[in-house]
Amino acid sequence: MKFSRLHKILFVAVGIIAGVFIACNEWDYIDQPETVYLNEDVKVTARIRIEPSTNYDSRLIFGIYAPKSLDLKNNATLIFNTENIAAILGADYPQAIDIKNETLTPIDMASAAPDAGGKTYAEAFMEQFGVGENASLGIEMEWVAWESKIQTYISDKLPGDVAHNQHFFATVDITFNAGPEELECYLGYASLNAVKGFNSSDEQFSPQMFKRFVVDTYEAPALPTLTMVQSVYRFGDIFGMEFSDTATALEGESEIYICGRATLTTGEVIEVTEAVDANRLQPISRRLPNGEYQYLFEKYIYPPFMFNLADGQKIDALTIWFINADGSKVVTESYDGVAFVLEQTPGSIHDVEEPVEPEVPEEGGEETPEEGGDAPVEA
Repeated sequence: MKFSRLHKILFVAVGIIAGVFIACNEWDYIDQPETVYLNEDVKVTARIRIEPSTNYDSRLIFGIYAPKSLDLKNNATLIFNTENIAAILGADYPQAIDIKNETLTPIDMASAAPDAGGKTYAEAFMEQFGVGENASLGIEMEWVAWESKIQTYISDKLPGDVAHNQHFFATVDITFNAGPEELECYLGYASLNAVKGFNSSDEQFSPQMFKRFVVDTYEAPALPTLTMVQSVYRFGDIFGMEFSDTATALEGESEIYICGRATLTTGEVIEVTEAVDANRLQPISRRLPNGEYQYLFEKYIYPPFMFNLADGQKIDALTIWFINADGSKVVTESYDGVAFVLEQTPGSIHDVEEPVEPEVPEEGGEETPEEGGDAPVEA
C-alpha cells in the first residue's frame, strides 16, 4: 500500500516526558526521526530541563500510548538517565543521586495506580492524558507504562535556605520496532513522579508536545546499471565500478565478466571479449534502511593490464560491456539506453605516468552501513 505525501503513514509523538519530577519544566529537545520504514528500529531521545520548586523524593513513571499491534510492552526499551542532580545537591543531600543507564521496568497496566482513587494504571493514564487525536482513527490502541526502580531527591534550595536557581536535566532514550503494518495514528508519551502518583493537586505531570513522525514502506531507489566508484580517475589508474544486473539481459546470472574496447593514442584498437577469471566481477551486497539487501557486482580494473599494453602505449578512449560465462548474453548499455563509454578526468593523457592506486576493498566484500548487519553475498 502506497501513500501520497499527504496520506503517508503518520505517527506523531506526543512528547510528554518532561514531568519527570515536577511540572515546572521545559523540553530541552526531542530528537526524533521524521521518517522511518516498516520493520525499522526507531530511536527517540528526549532531554528535559527541570526547574524544581520544592523539596521531594522522586521516581519516574513513563507511559506511551500506541497501537496494540506494536506490542510496546515487549517491543520497546527505555533507558533513563539524569545528568546533574548529584553535582548540584549531592554534597548537601546524599539522597540526591544521579540515575545512570537504568532500563525502565514495564508496569502491569491492570494493577492499581498510585494515588489514583483506586483506578488501574490503564484507567489513570487514559483519564489524565487521554487519546490525543486518535479517537476517530479506528485503531485499537493502549497506554503502556514503565517505571524507574531508583529513587532520587530534588530540591530548589541549598542549606541555609539559599535558592540555587539551576535546572536539572533528565533523558529518556526510547527504542522500538516500527512493525510490519502500515499505521496512521498519534503516538502519545506521558510521565509523572511515582512518589506523588496521580494526585492532581500536585500536578507533577508532563506538558504535551506533538512531533510529526512518518512511517512508510521503503522503496529502494533504482540503481544505475553502471556506477563508477571514484568520481575522478584516468585510464592509467586503478579504478572501480559497480554493475547492477537488474532489468538487464544478465539479471539472475551468477557470473558476470567485463569486456572492453580500448582505442589507443596511435589509433590502434584493442578488444578484450573473453570471460576469463581476471575480468570476472565480484558479487557484493548493500544493506538498506529497512534491513533488506541490494545485490550487485563490483570490479576494479587497471586498463593497461586489462588490455596488455606495452610500455608507452596509452588509452585515448575506452568502452566496456558485460557478458555472462558463455558469452551468450551481453549488456552494452544502461537500462535507459546509454552506452558504457568511460570518460577519464579531463587533462593531458600524458599527465599520469604511474598508476594512482586507491584503497581497493577486498573483492567479494559487503558494504555495510554503520548500523548494518551481516548478510550473505549472493554468488
